[in-house]
Amino acid sequence: MTDIETVIVVHPPFAWLLDWPAIVSPAQRWYIVTTPASLARLQREDKLRAFTAAHASTTFSEQALAPIIEPWVRAQADRSRVRILSMIEPVQLAVAQLRERFSVPGPTARAVTTFTNKLAMKAAMKGVDDLLPAHVAFDRGAFERDPHEYARAVFAKLGGPLFVKPLAENSSVDTARIDGPSQLVAHLHGARSDLEIDEYVDGDGFHLDSVIIDGRVAWFGAGWYLAPQGQTLHGKPLAGAAIAPGDALFEELRALNQRLLSSFDRVPDGCTHMEVLRRRDGRWVFLEVAARVPGARVVETYEITRGINLRHAHYQLLAGLPVDLSERRGPHAGYYCPMKTEPGAIERVVSPPFSCAHRGEWEAAWIARTDTAKSMAMADCMGVFILWDDDPQRVRRELEALEAYRPYVLA
Repeated sequence: MTDIETVIVVHPPFAWLLDWPAIVSPAQRWYIVTTPASLARLQREDKLRAFTAAHASTTFSEQALAPIIEPWVRAQADRSRVRILSMIEPVQLAVAQLRERFSVPGPTARAVTTFTNKLAMKAAMKGVDDLLPAHVAFDRGAFERDPHEYARAVFAKLGGPLFVKPLAENSSVDTARIDGPSQLVAHLHGARSDLEIDEYVDGDGFHLDSVIIDGRVAWFGAGWYLAPQGQTLHGKPLAGAAIAPGDALFEELRALNQRLLSSFDRVPDGCTHMEVLRRRDGRWVFLEVAARVPGARVVETYEITRGINLRHAHYQLLAGLPVDLSERRGPHAGYYCPMKTEPGAIERVVSPPFSCAHRGEWEAAWIARTDTAKSMAMADCMGVFILWDDDPQRVRRELEALEAYRPYVLA
């Protein structure tokens, strides 16, 4: 029996993806802060009954959240029995700051920064330099003193091409491949200052996912991406599939995940989601790791293939509730999230050419828009499709066929 009595969840978008009545313990009081659209869908699907109270917000900074959750925290006399949680990476630092403000147990802002800030992350890793890409922090002062000399010096140090990305974003927000010094100068003029500049690694993308209990990996999963994620905003499909235990690559990825996570002094309990690339010569490269569940619809592929719902496991574990990590093997599964990468009005959508079992839906709001996706977040996807089959190669072939497919016809 847990001694945690109050659980406050900050889950801005897509809170409806979780079956909250199946997660929440009647012995606890659960509260949620989410977006107005997410709150409305929770209401329609009768999932709000799991919560003592719910609040809709459009802003998720520490300052905006504090007055919302303060009455919920103060209703519990013993702060050691309160938890403030989130699995949404962009708000995890604000949630950590709220824990500190209200003297609630859980990872501190400093601990969270290690798993949200890419430079702090690499600096905290020990003994894995051979797995890290060549990288530098963007020096705004040096760039403004002599932009062209700065660009030449960065290329001289890292080689080329380069990949520029923010220190603390996800879903490929504000990322760019840079092929020469003049392009780097043009990109950095007017750019944000919190940037990291890496060597561009040509290779295949994989995700490594874990459930951490008492600092140790209690469950491991892995999957492959159809295209490295930085390419999906330029027309490559956002798609991938889970790798089942027993696959020739699974144990190699498990060992890689263990080595990389062991390079940190401490990994927070809950789920972790890691991105790696395999170079064309077979060497592995670490990209980043976050203390959250995987995005897109990776969770659904694990649920089909292995009977594990990582969204549920993450919150149950951090709320002190029992977590069932036993596996129930099912068919091989993949996902596809169509994205709008060309401006203009959509005349009609085109269903993916899947022949194996699948389900999916289109996002009406995106189909009505004329702009393009700015990130790989689910909020920037035109829809989502899940497919499954007993043959993993058939799933792969179905996803690879998306290279020649366009999900919409422009007017």
